[in-house]
Amino acid sequence: MNKNTINKQKINMNYDYLSGIFHADGTFTVSIIKGKNKLYLNPRMIFTQHERSLNIIKEMKLKFNNVGHIKFQTNKICKYTITNLEDIKKYVLPVFDKYTVRSNKYSGYLKYKLIVNILYFEKPIYNSSL
Repeated sequence: MNKNTINKQKINMNYDYLSGIFHADGTFTVSIIKGKNKLYLNPRMIFTQHERSLNIIKEMKLKFNNVGHIKFQTNKICKYTITNLEDIKKYVLPVFDKYTVRSNKYSGYLKYKLIVNILYFEKPIYNSSL
């Protein structure tokens, strides 16, 4: 099959399938960004695939209410990323609470979820002495 044929194939993605492929090729991450007088925590959900599997990324994006963005990299890799805190809280956490990832990725998810909830419900965490 060539790339164009693969991209045109329809994927019927259910949430169990989404959780399984995310376990293999996805990550939950929180970056620490130093601002002028503050540290910012930036949670992200990232899913990576080869460009020939763009249809999988598009279907996943639909499952997350079409939020986030898809970025094409020069090495034929596509990344689907959700960075908006409200979108993560509203769309990402409910999916992975119900359709959990397995093994060590689950413990990482629980830490990620804790940070997202702290950021969502509490005041920003910062140190003014930086």
